[in-house]
Amino acid sequence: ATGLMPGSFFYFLDTLSENIQVAITPDPVNREELWLKIAQERLAEAKTLAEQGQPGLAADAASNYKSAMETVAENMQNIVSSGRPEAGELASRVEEISADHAVLAQSLAFSSPPNVAGVWGDITSSAEHVMDTVADTANRPTIPDGLSTSIQALKEQGLITPEESAKLYGFTSRSEVREELDRLAGAGQFPPAEFARLN
Repeated sequence: ATGLMPGSFFYFLDTLSENIQVAITPDPVNREELWLKIAQERLAEAKTLAEQGQPGLAADAASNYKSAMETVAENMQNIVSSGRPEAGELASRVEEISADHAVLAQSLAFSSPPNVAGVWGDITSSAEHVMDTVADTANRPTIPDGLSTSIQALKEQGLITPEESAKLYGFTSRSEVREELDRLAGAGQFPPAEFARLN
């Protein structure tokens, strides 16, 4: 990130300028693109501040990232429900960008000192929330094809039970599937590498 960042006395001018841009952008799709750009800027700020050894300010940037991404998720619900023809393409773009953010945050968590690990965890959670919300809003399968293939293979190998598999397929939202897989991965019952296919 370059320019004004959290901690700068004039940082409010940066966010004020962004809010004005959002307010004067009439088209919902263009506004959504603008919110994605704002979220990316907050992510870049968090990375820069973490590298500068300022974990508190990096956490502030991560919180601002979360707010921007929550707006992205809410806007996507409205855009998809409005039936706009470009909604499908935009949903895919939002999912792709969110997945990129999650992958970046996860990789930074491995190489960062413990005092900023929480920053990357918060950013990962926010990005995953957007992916799950968009997937549900766009009526995507709760279990993507690649992950479904992995679940079936693990069931055939006896690594997960038929009951656990049935439970996963019984969920009606992507976030429920993610929560259950996270529980299974934490208990050592599901390979984390396969869990990543949810993204």
